[in-house]
Amino acid sequence: MDYRSEERIDDTLFQILLANLIKNLKKEEIQESGNLLGERISDDFFLKSHVKKNLTLESVCMNLIPDFYYHYFTYKIKPLRDDSHYIFSFDDFYVLNGMSLDRKYDVCLLFKHMFDSILSFLCKNIGICVVCDENGCKWKVYEEN
Repeated sequence: MDYRSEERIDDTLFQILLANLIKNLKKEEIQESGNLLGERISDDFFLKSHVKKNLTLESVCMNLIPDFYYHYFTYKIKPLRDDSHYIFSFDDFYVLNGMSLDRKYDVCLLFKHMFDSILSFLCKNIGICVVCDENGCKWKVYEEN
């Protein structure tokens, strides 16, 4: 997907708003905050990306998620295929730099809930789980039965 620079949300403003949200994020508010962020940003993303409904797991993982992260974070993320799911590693995601593992998990969970809100408009059978360990934080994206 091509985004002209004048259509993009200003990176600096988005990063400031996101940093403020993360700084003040409480564990009990992660799901609600992520859902609200996803609802707010989804209209903008759908308008610019022209995505279609009823996406497949492959199209979500190979196109939608990478395009989303590139558009809003200028972050290139590539999925790895593993059996019946795709894995997205956030090891070098600048938003998580300098955070403890617990905090990285909270932020990845926030992004998961944000993306769940976006996916709820497009397809009902794609799930995301967050896994954090000493090797970093990852999303596992899979098709629900």
